[in-house]
Amino acid sequence: MHKEIDCRGLECPKPVVNTQQALDEIKSGTLTVIVDNQTSLENIKRLAKRSSHNIKVSNKNGDFIIDIVKQDKIGPVQKKKVEKASGDYVIFITSDRLGVGDERLGEILIKAFLNTIWDYEKKPDKIIFINNGVKLAIEDSDVLETLELLEKDGIGIISCGTCLAYYELADKLKVGLASNMYEIVDILVNTPKIVKI
Repeated sequence: MHKEIDCRGLECPKPVVNTQQALDEIKSGTLTVIVDNQTSLENIKRLAKRSSHNIKVSNKNGDFIIDIVKQDKIGPVQKKKVEKASGDYVIFITSDRLGVGDERLGEILIKAFLNTIWDYEKKPDKIIFINNGVKLAIEDSDVLETLELLEKDGIGIISCGTCLAYYELADKLKVGLASNMYEIVDILVNTPKIVKI
């Protein structure tokens, strides 16, 4: 079966949502997705990779043509892998400071918090940054070195792409990857424990 969807001009996370819906509608075959920006391309590539689908990307007149090959072969072994991908807990950071009150103290506390997480025996599976929190993962951040160490330890560092774009920081992201709300919600819903900061 072959299906094609046009996601040009759609705001994040609509291209990913439409892609997931279209993949759910076919048992096997090829889904062709057309997008007009790099962010949508990267988000859809990650979606396909997480679902173990083969993917081929081409460029036509400035648009990205993404062919996703879905095979009806997700058995018990693959399902276990997907379930294991979400770890024991995720840290969800919504600000570049910790707590309410003095701003400088908040900056000191968030740095101490992340340093402690890196030194802590039971580390999170992922750290997600949204809203003002994305400023912690950009160049010149006071916690950049700690985040890089956490990433080297295998912790996923994820920043909201919409938030980065809103603050005009998309080109300043230095650690982890820019993601979309669909992927963030998927992680949060499928994680047993969420620590919100």
